[in-house]
Amino acid sequence: MKKKKAYIYILILTLVSFFTISSICNQCTGLASEDKETIITETEEETAVEESHEEEIEEEAAEEESEEEEASGEQAEAPTIELKIYEGPIYSPADDLCYYRVKAVVTGSPAPEVEFSKDDSGGAWGEYKTQININDPADTYKLTATAANSEGSAADSVNLAWGCNFPPELSGIIVDCDTPCTDETYALTAIISNPDGDVLSFKWSVNGGTIDDIHAYPAMWNTPAASGEFDITLEVFDANGGSDALTESFIVEPSIKTVDIPFVNTAESGYIEEGLMVYNNFSIFAGDTLNDNMVRGYISYDITGLADTAIIDASLSFEVSQVIGAPSFMDLWVGVTEWGPGPLVISDYDLTGVGIESFNTPSFICSAEKLKTELQKAIDSGKTRFQVRIHFAKNIPDGDGLWDGWTYEKDEVRFIVVYSVS
Repeated sequence: MKKKKAYIYILILTLVSFFTISSICNQCTGLASEDKETIITETEEETAVEESHEEEIEEEAAEEESEEEEASGEQAEAPTIELKIYEGPIYSPADDLCYYRVKAVVTGSPAPEVEFSKDDSGGAWGEYKTQININDPADTYKLTATAANSEGSAADSVNLAWGCNFPPELSGIIVDCDTPCTDETYALTAIISNPDGDVLSFKWSVNGGTIDDIHAYPAMWNTPAASGEFDITLEVFDANGGSDALTESFIVEPSIKTVDIPFVNTAESGYIEEGLMVYNNFSIFAGDTLNDNMVRGYISYDITGLADTAIIDASLSFEVSQVIGAPSFMDLWVGVTEWGPGPLVISDYDLTGVGIESFNTPSFICSAEKLKTELQKAIDSGKTRFQVRIHFAKNIPDGDGLWDGWTYEKDEVRFIVVYSVS
C-alpha cells in the first residue's frame, strides 16, 4: 500500500514537471516568433523605403529632363550639317596663297560637335568655322566636316580650288628719256605684271609739271620749268578689286636747247664808214672805201628769249659773200660792243668793246670761250641785245682809192647758242 502511494506521488510530480516545462517552452516559442516577425517587418520596411527613394530620384530626373525639354522646346534629334563658304576666294599677297573661310550650318539636339578635316586657321575663327589655304593655282582640296551627337552623326563636303584673282603688280615707272629736262614732254609707261590678263585702269599723279590725261596709258608728262627731283605716282586697278601703287623719283635736269638766234633786221645792223656815214643795207662789211676811210661792221641780236638760261656753248659763223679788192689789213677781229636797241649812228664807230677772236681767212667760225662768257654776262645783267662788231686789226687804209674788204650777208651770219634753263 505504501509502495503504491509512492508511485502515484512520483507520477503526479512527473506530470506537474511536464506541464511546467511545456508552459515555459510555449512562452519561449512565442517570444521567438514575436522577434522573428519583428525582424521581417523591419527589413520589409527598409526595402520599401529604398525602393521608394529610387523611384523619387527617377521621377525627379524624369521631371528635370521633361523640364529641360519643355524649356528648349526640342526633342532629342539626330544632327544635320551643311557647309557654306562665307568668305573667299581671297588672295593673300603676303603669303602668296588663296584662302576660303567655311562655316558648318548644323541642327540637332543635343547640340552636335563638329569636326573638320582641316583648319589652316588653327581654330581662330571660332566654333563651326574653318579656313582652308590653297597654295598653288593647280591645287584643289575636298573639305569634309562631320557633326555628331548622342542621336547620331552626319557629314558634308565641299570641293575648293584656287579661284583667286591675281592683282596687278607694279615694279617700275619708265620715262621715255634717260635724262628728262625742264619744259619738255615725255611719255610715261610702267613695268606691270598682270597674270590674269585683266583689263586694267590707271591713275597718274606728279608733284612737278602736269599730266595731260591722268587716266591715259601711256600718259604724257609735261615737265616743270624748274629743275629738281620730282615724284611720279601710278595706281593700277583690275576689274576684280585688285590694285597696286608705286611712286618713283626722277631728276629733271635743266633743259638743253640749241637755238639759231636771228639778227635784228633793222637799222641796228649794218656798217659805218669812219667819220662819214652809216650803211643799213643787207650786208655788213669790214675794210676801206674809195674815200680811203676804214669801215667796221655791226650786227645786233635780240636775246630776250635767253633770260634765266645758262649758256653751254655759243658760236658765230661767218661765211664770206664777197671779197672786194685786195685787203691787206692784217687779221679780222670779232668783238663785242654795245650800242643798244636803236639805229646805228656815226659815233658808234668809236665804241669800246671786248675782243673775242681774230681770223686771217674770210670765212670762219668764232667759238671762243670768251664769246660764251660775254653772252652770259649780257643775259645775267638783263640786257635785251647782244651786239657784235668786226674790223681789221690794222686801222689804216691802203690809199688805193678802192673798196677793199670782206662782205657778209646779215642773214648768213649764224649765231648758234646752246643753253639750259636754270
